[in-house]
Amino acid sequence: MKLQLVRDRIARDLHDEIGSTLSSISFYSEALKRKLGDTDDAMAQQVAERIGSSSRDMIDQMSDIVWSVDPKNDEAGALVTRLQAFASDLLAAKNIPLHFHADAALSERKLTAEQRRNIFLICKEVLHNTLKYADARSVTITVESTGRALELVIEDDGKGFDPENTDSYNGNGLPNMRVRAEAIGAVFTVTSAPGKGTRARIVLPQNALTPRSGD
Repeated sequence: MKLQLVRDRIARDLHDEIGSTLSSISFYSEALKRKLGDTDDAMAQQVAERIGSSSRDMIDQMSDIVWSVDPKNDEAGALVTRLQAFASDLLAAKNIPLHFHADAALSERKLTAEQRRNIFLICKEVLHNTLKYADARSVTITVESTGRALELVIEDDGKGFDPENTDSYNGNGLPNMRVRAEAIGAVFTVTSAPGKGTRARIVLPQNALTPRSGD
């Protein structure tokens, strides 16, 4: 209970204090850009744009942190809901259809804050890469319990890439995603080939999951 109260307070403070400050910075940068619109100071315009962009990125990251810390999101169902909403919004911007399938039993599974955050950030990276590199016509996300493990798969029907040439799929991102998976005891794999689409898979084994009541 003490730990939960601390997590509640951290989530609340991050949202109320830091979140509002970042929002103010973003607002002020936009106001500055409008003011500078009457001048020819291109450098000042670029600085204002960078301030606004950085603050918006931080607001997005802060939202992920607050969500992962908040105890009310400990069920795997919260991960499913957030992932579906994020993927829908991101892909809709490029008119890419999303097919989302989730095992209803996952709502009873517990995940730690670190597990939820790392799984979600891996999925975000995969989806951003899909948007940048895949030229996909559709994306399918499946989340299910395989035995008593958690399995999450993101597939696209895009142009694929050569796994031996990871620069074609954000070479720096793949090692980072594997490190995130290893940190929570999960396995992350990417399967692809030119013209064959891409399949990213995260498996969180049974021994890394909190048992359901009655298990």
